[in-house]
Amino acid sequence: MRQLSANGRLVLKAEDVEPWLLVAGAPLPGMGFGMSADLQADADFSDGLLVLNSLSGVAGDTAVSGDVNLEFSKGRPDISGELTLDALDLEPLTAALLGGPSLVNANGTPWPDSAFVKKTVTAATADLDLTVGTLAAGILPPLHDASLSLKAGETQLSLSDIKATAAAGSVGGHVEISNEGGNGLVSGQLTLKDADLALVLQQAGLEASALSGRATISASFGASGPSVTELVRGLAGSGVIELNNLVVSGLNSAALPELIRQADALGQGIDDTATSRFAPGVVKAGSFDAGDATFAF
Repeated sequence: MRQLSANGRLVLKAEDVEPWLLVAGAPLPGMGFGMSADLQADADFSDGLLVLNSLSGVAGDTAVSGDVNLEFSKGRPDISGELTLDALDLEPLTAALLGGPSLVNANGTPWPDSAFVKKTVTAATADLDLTVGTLAAGILPPLHDASLSLKAGETQLSLSDIKATAAAGSVGGHVEISNEGGNGLVSGQLTLKDADLALVLQQAGLEASALSGRATISASFGASGPSVTELVRGLAGSGVIELNNLVVSGLNSAALPELIRQADALGQGIDDTATSRFAPGVVKAGSFDAGDATFAF
């Protein structure tokens, strides 16, 4: 029996492509709000394999380009190839793997404590090399100018060969998330190299106005558990923080001679009240060059 084959220019334009994806049996994570599409590609279909070359256009609010293959031999699309995206949010992919409700903090606890789903329904698998302008991952600060390899399967989401920029530094490493019958596992190794220390602290929600310098942070980590709360509770690993050219503003390293001079000028009249009038200004009038430091954790 002769196999169906076709080739030509494929154009997809829709104000909301989600109903068509549902009919095709390929729902995407995060669906439900409507997604427009204006895409075109050179298409070649044969023996259950759809090859899309020179893919370009816009899906939702994201510009898309690249070359991808969609193989339908297993009753669902297995997507492979290379894509360039303006932006990518990893949270919907994580929600598809672990269950969306398990990532929502509905009880006012520090971390979501709803159980991960025991079985996921995989609409598609993916093995893609990605170039992404802005890469978002939940509560973590976004990464910019990112490149990575993404693999998404029935029970696992893997990000490898990550290269990106953040906090005026560079990011590298790999992360793997899996769901084994409702037990979530997270492991990885990440390095933030030669970043702006003030920006790192700001993005972590910490006061950073008095500190400047460069920071390199490297960490290996792993955790398992049936919910986000249990993953955080079981998190283990190790790492190193290296600080270079650390400067603390508002801490005068040369304050002692001036403090002694002003104290001597007061003579026997010096007391706590008199000291409080001159000492703070002297101590804060300058900066402390702390040099380099390394901390293991």
